[in-house]
Amino acid sequence: MGFFDKLRDGRQDKVFEEKLLYLKKYHRDAELISYKVENIVEIPESWKKIFCMNKKEERSAATIKCWKALFANELRNTILYLEENLLDVNLIKYQGKYSILYSILSSNKKVLYYEGGNCNTTHFPGKLQSKLDNLPNSIVRFYQELHNGFFYYASGGMGLLESNDIVVFDDEEWGILDDLKHPLKIYLPTTFGIFGSGMGGYVAVDLSDCDSCKATLWFSNRQPKYDINFWDIVDEWIALGMQG
Repeated sequence: MGFFDKLRDGRQDKVFEEKLLYLKKYHRDAELISYKVENIVEIPESWKKIFCMNKKEERSAATIKCWKALFANELRNTILYLEENLLDVNLIKYQGKYSILYSILSSNKKVLYYEGGNCNTTHFPGKLQSKLDNLPNSIVRFYQELHNGFFYYASGGMGLLESNDIVVFDDEEWGILDDLKHPLKIYLPTTFGIFGSGMGGYVAVDLSDCDSCKATLWFSNRQPKYDINFWDIVDEWIALGMQG
């Protein structure tokens, strides 16, 4: 092995160690899976193909291709940002579950880590599962074919929530209800927060009134905004979050 090969490998080892230390700050049992993945039965076949690639550029390109195949229109700004700023993807594991870790370069040149959950583990809350036929198909497709949520690793927010964390509005106490300036336009028993801002904001879908992906921008301390397109606001917020 030549000098430059050793230098390159040393840098890669340092990046690996720094990334693992970061992961363990939030989940002590976090692992970066660096071995072959063919025999991991819990993950999708598409993931196995990606993580059998040796070069990070190939892994990143293959991952973005999956996004494009499913959500080229709905998440065009997110995909564009990933195309220009996705540095690497890694297979990680913590608390017994596998995810994809996205290393994304922000606008101020800081690396941000996002997590894409394993769609094989998607399990919606019972109250949502019983009404799943009413949830827009594109949202179901995201969770069942791409990721079980896609969010900022450190907080679990700033993105599409993991299916287990989807907010059942009727189970929550909303102080804002007493301060609404106009009559409530959603029905709480059929409303679910799918995207979480991490700061008390949600993009919520009322299953009794969600044709054409109609959604509500809901805040715990501000007036809601009704009749927005789910994917338009989600795409905008994810892209803004990744920019940092």
